[in-house]
Amino acid sequence: MPRILQTGVYESEDRLAQSDLKDFLRKIFAAWDMDIERMLPVFDSAEISERQISFPLEWYRTERSFAERNAEYQRLIPSMAKKAIAECLERNQIGPEAIDHIVFLSTTGIMTPSPEATLINDMGFRMDVKRTPVWGLGCLAGAVGLSRGCELARAYPDQAVLVVAAEVCSLAFQGSDRTKKNVIATALFSDGAGAALIVGDEHPLAARPGLQHLHSQSAIYPDTQEVMGWEVLDTGLSVLLHKSIPALVQRELRGDLIRTLEKAEMCESDIDFVLAHPGGAKVLDAMEEVLGLNQGSLTFSRDTLRRFGNMSSPTLLYVLHRFLQGDARTGKKGILAALGPGFSSELIACQMQ
Repeated sequence: MPRILQTGVYESEDRLAQSDLKDFLRKIFAAWDMDIERMLPVFDSAEISERQISFPLEWYRTERSFAERNAEYQRLIPSMAKKAIAECLERNQIGPEAIDHIVFLSTTGIMTPSPEATLINDMGFRMDVKRTPVWGLGCLAGAVGLSRGCELARAYPDQAVLVVAAEVCSLAFQGSDRTKKNVIATALFSDGAGAALIVGDEHPLAARPGLQHLHSQSAIYPDTQEVMGWEVLDTGLSVLLHKSIPALVQRELRGDLIRTLEKAEMCESDIDFVLAHPGGAKVLDAMEEVLGLNQGSLTFSRDTLRRFGNMSSPTLLYVLHRFLQGDARTGKKGILAALGPGFSSELIACQMQ
């Protein structure tokens, strides 16, 4: 069985308090003569204390083109990813030359060649390392990257796969967008990067402690493409975010869980932990209800949301990072879960070994 080993994450020394972001938005929107106070409580109910944002708040006062925002994406993504990768490699006590395949996930900008090409040249990866860049999965991508990485390690059991996810979600703030969904997105999203190492069972590192992959379950729900995604504007990417997401979770996720457990030869009583992408406080509440968990029990997910906000694709890697550094005891079985554009879910059944 493939094994997910140690992880690494990007942590910036510059932190932005949720209260400061709320005050900033109040000042910007007040100039529009609109009832911004009616929308601002979402900053308090989001259960976020602080986050990483790549620019000073004043940067967002100026309207910027897609080209200008994308240039910042191309500048920031490799530097953020490098820090997450460096920590991941250090924790696993290997060098970049030991990596056979890189799966790179992102959705907040465009780069051709894709970001891992820069990382390969700058960090000393082998020139024959395989590359699989994946774009457009958003909040789903962390779980999908781990699933596809495990499948690659199953197909090539002597190889090491590096999964990397990086986003600059703050680039999507549209200062001229007066809609509620823009306020909600501003209250939720932030910037970050994460990395995880996966090895096959014939790799020299396969004897190390890690999460053994048992089964992955992918699902896309019909006719829900408009629930989450991007609208492409001259001023950049503008988030599409529908209020029906918690209801979709309650309607669909339980069936996905049952199918995952059946394929992994597990039952609900076998679940010792759930590591969920924290799409938002209401989404976590819905996931707890559907999965039959006590309210507030998604500790690692809620703590990541509180400290970092929703960073889209890398967020689940931050949750996994906290788990592996803390409560990861041998023999425990659990589920990794994420939801995102499609509208889709990805569940991974795993066991700590």
